Amino acid sequence: MLRLLIIAPILIGMGSTSDRAEALAAEESAQSGPVTLDDIRELRRGRQTFKQIMDQIQERGLGFVVDEPTERKLRGMGFTLKMVAQLKGMKAAAEVPAAAAEPAGPAGAEPVRREEPADKPVGARRVLTAAAAQEYADTAERVKKIVALSNTAVKAHGTPHITLLANPRVAAQALPVLEQVQKLIAARFPEPIASGVDYRGSNIALLESRYEYENWMKALVKVHQDSGLKFQSQDPLKAMLASDSVFVQGLFSVNLQGMDAEAVRRRLAFSAGFQYMEQLTGNNAPAALRTGFGNLAEVMMFREPTITVLSGYTDRRLGAQRARWVDLVRQKFAANKVASVANALVYTTGTMTLDQYAEAWSLTEFLASAPQNYAELVVELEKGTDPATAIENIYGLKDEALLKRWTQFVQGKP
Repeated sequence: MLRLLIIAPILIGMGSTSDRAEALAAEESAQSGPVTLDDIRELRRGRQTFKQIMDQIQERGLGFVVDEPTERKLRGMGFTLKMVAQLKGMKAAAEVPAAAAEPAGPAGAEPVRREEPADKPVGARRVLTAAAAQEYADTAERVKKIVALSNTAVKAHGTPHITLLANPRVAAQALPVLEQVQKLIAARFPEPIASGVDYRGSNIALLESRYEYENWMKALVKVHQDSGLKFQSQDPLKAMLASDSVFVQGLFSVNLQGMDAEAVRRRLAFSAGFQYMEQLTGNNAPAALRTGFGNLAEVMMFREPTITVLSGYTDRRLGAQRARWVDLVRQKFAANKVASVANALVYTTGTMTLDQYAEAWSLTEFLASAPQNYAELVVELEKGTDPATAIENIYGLKDEALLKRWTQFVQGKP
């Protein structure tokens, strides 16, 4: 079993990266007048409370009519019946003209396209908001600084959707693998998954030796702290160096020393899948679907999943892998230890056991067996829809019926 470490820094004074996106989204929305459904989604992604959102609507006005379809969307985002009733009592202000100027993106970034209507059909290519474009541009700038400061032979190598950071010798071996997993994902899933993620916000660094890895991590910590980010861990460098793989703010870093070729390829596949779910859902995917999609990508290239991730703020061991993951899941079903689909969606990488990682992968495999539905789920998660609600609505089954179908799916696996 291979483990990765996840470290999530927080921003001094300004909050986390999500909070920065919130501030950008709020600023952009303020310039567009009344609050729209898209504004509400951005504010929810930015972790604004419902009270803060309702206060903004009171101040700026309501930019949409609360009809039956809109009410379902609001309820899916977590609005209570009382809040929806309040919105119904407000008179909708005039809509923003369709010909309004497109927001300007960050310097050096790709042009930012206006977000499509909330009811855009599955199959539409992903459209970046200004907040997301800024977040990815910030990530790319930090990565450039880490490369410069690390005193390593690492260089950036482009692929369609993920930036590989490695010396030329390592890159020559890794690039074909990384490109292959992106092709496999694109071939299996419709839009918006097929078109992939933004390469600026998805990065994988492969460090050939422990010496390079230590220099890279020192540079990583310094760059993040210099840019105003504060790690929750008192000694983030120590936590990172205790693991051979670390994920921080759109950047997977891997120490290759002592790692065989298959382990490297598995990490590349998992890292790609994990970052797809992080970015495509606006960081709204629950841990089970993030790790599950990472393992799904791993299984696309290898028959069995092995990679797990641990929160950087927990000191625990998962124990040795004692069986195939599909067998672990079968054992859980046989013992009636899989309570519901919704229960798996609240797992976190700070507490997940090996059995639960296997369960998360199995659930993702089950949901992804209907690729069109899974693509629609990604769209809903990006909107901020509650995961359990979105799954029930999209797959057309209540939790108990979904659990039964999932059980049958697992029993039919070879």
